[in-house]
Amino acid sequence: MKVIINILKISQSEYMDCSFERYVFWCGIYCHNNADFQKMLISKNLYKWYMRQYLSLESNYINLILDSGIEQFSYDERHKLWHDMVSEIGSYYPKSILKGLRKDSLYKLKSKTIFNLN
Repeated sequence: MKVIINILKISQSEYMDCSFERYVFWCGIYCHNNADFQKMLISKNLYKWYMRQYLSLESNYINLILDSGIEQFSYDERHKLWHDMVSEIGSYYPKSILKGLRKDSLYKLKSKTIFNLN
């Protein structure tokens, strides 16, 4: 984490905030409803999977910056490149994990009595 913080020249809390905001945004992409969203946010398995993917993308970014020479990139270029590279996670989809989370949600929805007053 120290390497990325030094490259981006941000504080640890800013980095943690950005990382968590990306996770919340990513969960919002793949949730079908509020119940899905809440389950995704608190799922340890999903978060571990997400962080492995995220850190892999971030590692690719670090390697690119360090191999090319950090001085070749301005502050804004480093941030834009980081954003672009880690944003690829939006296309990653852990089908088996999400299917398990949703299966539980669907079961609860089916067993819930719905009244129509119209």
